[in-house]
Amino acid sequence: MKNRTRLLAGLLSLLFLFTSIPAAALAGETFVPTKKAKDGTLVGDVNKNNTVDATDRMLLARFLAGWEGYADRILSMDAADIDRDGDVNAKDRMLLARFLAGWEGYEVYFENFGVDAVDHGKCGDNLFWELLKDGTLRIAGSGKMYDYEAGTAPWYERRESITKLAFPAGITSIGFYAFSACDSLTGSLSLPDGLISIGDGAFRGCQGIEGVLTVPEKVDTIGSSAFEGCEKIIGAVFKGEAPSMGDNVFSNTADGFVIYCEARNADSFASDSAYNKEKATWNGYYFDSKIQEKIKVLVLNFDPIFEQAGGVRQHELLDWWNDPHELAQGYSQDMFEVSRGYLDYEIAEWLDLEELPRDLDGIAYTPEEYYDILIPAIDATDGAYWQYPGWRNSGFNFDYDWYLSKYHVYDRVNRGEIDEVWFFTGPMEGAGLYESRMVGRGAYWCNSPGLEKDCDMFVAFGFSYERGIGEMLEDAGHRAESILHEVYGWADYEKDYHDFNDWEKFSVYDLLKPGMSGPGNVHFAPNSESDYDWGNSTPVESFCDDWIHYPDLTGEKKTVDCSDWGDGDIRLHHKWWFHLFPHTGGMNPESGKFNNWWRYYSLGYLK
Repeated sequence: MKNRTRLLAGLLSLLFLFTSIPAAALAGETFVPTKKAKDGTLVGDVNKNNTVDATDRMLLARFLAGWEGYADRILSMDAADIDRDGDVNAKDRMLLARFLAGWEGYEVYFENFGVDAVDHGKCGDNLFWELLKDGTLRIAGSGKMYDYEAGTAPWYERRESITKLAFPAGITSIGFYAFSACDSLTGSLSLPDGLISIGDGAFRGCQGIEGVLTVPEKVDTIGSSAFEGCEKIIGAVFKGEAPSMGDNVFSNTADGFVIYCEARNADSFASDSAYNKEKATWNGYYFDSKIQEKIKVLVLNFDPIFEQAGGVRQHELLDWWNDPHELAQGYSQDMFEVSRGYLDYEIAEWLDLEELPRDLDGIAYTPEEYYDILIPAIDATDGAYWQYPGWRNSGFNFDYDWYLSKYHVYDRVNRGEIDEVWFFTGPMEGAGLYESRMVGRGAYWCNSPGLEKDCDMFVAFGFSYERGIGEMLEDAGHRAESILHEVYGWADYEKDYHDFNDWEKFSVYDLLKPGMSGPGNVHFAPNSESDYDWGNSTPVESFCDDWIHYPDLTGEKKTVDCSDWGDGDIRLHHKWWFHLFPHTGGMNPESGKFNNWWRYYSLGYLK
């Protein structure tokens, strides 16, 4: 009877075990951990066969359930004591089962965590940390982080060595003052999706963190001064409902710091008086009552396979041509950053077209024809293939309507499925695209003639994988110029400066109005003397930085030169120029225009 009772208890224990872990754990995965137990056996390897798998889990479970004979089959009790508390119990069984099932955070019990680190330790009941030699502070495990007083986090004394943070998916809170004064941290901060709370002063004084902060959907609490003094963070996007906020959460961040929310959560922000301000009354920064713009993109990528070149795609024909997927990702990230999170690009559909683009007469190169010209062109021009006379005249004769009709773009735009189209092509294809083109009812000049069609207005970009992200930003810049000319009227720089509208004041440069320059335009920096003269080191007086504070312009000038916008680098100049775009909430009572010019850029003002 006693044995039957023990057998029943064992069966119930195993039943609980197998019904409480994911099915993946039952498939018999095999792992080779790196951490060793006290006797030198791998942690979890209770049968000492140099692997950890379902057999070890079964042996430990049956041993703990009291099955006869299984005490002798546990060849290493040290390996079975997974949490090293001196006792083999149900917790050890749980840790092993969850590790084998791939549960986030349980690998720390089986890895040589901290062995190759500068320093390591514990920072939560189930959270561990290690500072790696490359400057990465890696947090592993799951659950809540411990709270600290300022200057007492276990890595605080090594904070000058910390250049990057890596969080596990299972972490749910960041403790009070955890990373305060870690001013050697650089780059953007990536917070895990499962995060629920951010403690007081968690990142206070982290002066090297930059860009747009994305606050995960589940975050419901952000403590006082959590990001105070993070002077390079330019904006924040909240993916969930309005969290409870302490005081001075974002004080002393970048000038013009702004926050946005998603459409589905707009009501929660609007109903909270702390967020529902037109400007400057909540911790000294702006909340735009217009939600973040989701831009759904259709990509039509002309990138056929060239069998005669070994089966590579067109963008791989030359080493210095770019991968269109990488271009799209980099451009999307740059636009997200410079718009302070307002523009959130989403590739709704990506189509790789096994053809080269056709012109208005329906003519297109075949891959064979194109390759048979490209190779001789490279040889004949010492690589400057665009100078070769054998190419078909390209002009701006790409057949927009044929492709937009073929892929049902007009209908999809009207249904709200598509907001923008990106064409990617190679060079010298005989069917040239405009850098940007406005399409739809009332389409106007957008660096090219508008294409009038019976659909809502949208923009189609013509990108080339022969070029880089800087040139893509230039296309976007010309789009912005065209739209703002439409909104404010075509710029007239001949009149008196005091009669300038806001767009004219923004886009004027020193060559046109000495001493009165704004940020300029895409081709002309404040001190440029000719197109593309972004590397000019001549100092000039400019109002450029004052535009961060729009509409509350102070009239303060600053001496600037090319070092302010990247010393001639096309991508850095264009990011600098876009960064100065007006971006705050509300309407300008004098002009009757939106204070946020990104609404115009996105065509959101039409909706």
